[in-house]
Amino acid sequence: FDFYGNLLFAVEQRIYSFIVSKGYCHMALDEGKSILIDESSDNIMKARIAHNLVLYGGVDHIKLKYNNNLEVLNNAVMPEEGRTDPIPDGITAVNSKTIPMTVKHNLVHTFPGSWPLDVSKHFTSADHPARLDQNYYTGGGAVRDELPGISEVSSVFRDPAALDFRAASELPSGAGVDEAILTKIFEMVEDYGVQVAATGWRHDHVKMVETIVESAPAEHLSGPTVGDSKKEKGKQALWFEVVSDFYKDLCKCSRLELIPPEEYWEASGRR
Repeated sequence: FDFYGNLLFAVEQRIYSFIVSKGYCHMALDEGKSILIDESSDNIMKARIAHNLVLYGGVDHIKLKYNNNLEVLNNAVMPEEGRTDPIPDGITAVNSKTIPMTVKHNLVHTFPGSWPLDVSKHFTSADHPARLDQNYYTGGGAVRDELPGISEVSSVFRDPAALDFRAASELPSGAGVDEAILTKIFEMVEDYGVQVAATGWRHDHVKMVETIVESAPAEHLSGPTVGDSKKEKGKQALWFEVVSDFYKDLCKCSRLELIPPEEYWEASGRR
């Protein structure tokens, strides 16, 4: 695949993911990645994510999984400021297998508490500059390991408030999305009347959990009661008894576990 020269913005998840057959719901916003690739065992194919402008996402902006010959080049990433739980990350690749990839010339601006370039597991200092080079980040995020080829700088973009995502003038030539591609992207934005902006939406975990609990169908579920979580050790959960054959067939269980975020327990006083 070749994911090249795109504008993506304001990709976000607003409800919790719940796969009934698993028998539990971890009430977290962990979906809605702006670019997410699945794993592939194909050792021959080429894979490239390059010259994409990825803005104002809700979680990871570019999430990488195992693909041979993967190239991640010249992307520009910036989330919306002020988001919490989760704080959006930039380019991430936290995988069980080491990805044989190339990561170069990317620009990322994220905020404190985030991972702007979380790829260090897949590289050593010996991979610079051949596979890891000239990636720059700013904004207060952190990296797990210091490696040549990933550098914190004072600024990565010229004027993001004015949608000028050209590389900052002090950065080396060739960093970030090519200016000709940026020009084409914003010509299309103007032609189609698109407003490139963050949504300003904030998730209310307490209200969302309360709504789900209050709307639980009584013909299928009874409860909930508070107890220790089986799925998340050290946390508490809301447990529903499954009373209908229909739901028992769906979840293959007799109890459903909901694991709310900490702020729900603090606000509800149910613990």
